[in-house]
Formats: sequence, C-alpha cells, structure tokens
Amino acid sequence: MDLKVDPQVNKPLLSDAVADLLPEHIRHRPKQGFTFPFALWMKNDSASLEEMAVQSNVLDAKVVHRIWDNFRHDRCHWSRPWSTLVMAQYGRVQRAVAV
Repeated sequence: MDLKVDPQVNKPLLSDAVADLLPEHIRHRPKQGFTFPFALWMKNDSASLEEMAVQSNVLDAKVVHRIWDNFRHDRCHWSRPWSTLVMAQYGRVQRAVAV
C-alpha cells in the first residue's frame, strides 16, 4: 500500500496533519540534513570523558590531556577526543578477552 500521494511532497500525511500549524513554505521545503550535537554533548561531560580515556592506560596520558584541552578550546574537531574514548574502550575489551 503506497501512502505517498504526491512524489514531490515529503511525508504527505505528516504535512497534512500539521497544515494548520506550519506555513506552506516550511511544509514544502526540500529535506535538510541533521547533525547530532556531539561536540556539545562531549563538552558538557568533557572532564569525566577525559578521565575515562586516561584511566584506560591505552594511550599516553599527556597526549590524551592535550587532545581534550585542544577540544575544549575549539582547536580540534570532536572526533579527535572521541577517538581517545574509542581506543580506551577497545583496550578494556582486549584486556578482558585476554584474561
């Protein structure tokens, strides 16, 4: 069953349901991308996340601290400190498997 009435309109049922709430130009505009606010989330918890990365002993603590400091001061993308967390978790898993 195809509920898509007009191939030019995205989500026609939803659009019809909010027709009285949203202006026409909003309901019929092209799709837009959405980016999750990882940087904001990570900055809000940066101290505890940094500590998790350091405690793993997988990476050099001085380097981890420098990466997180750079992140907090907008000198690097959120993916750089995120990678320290990924490596920390990887190290924990590998140690657990080795036991």
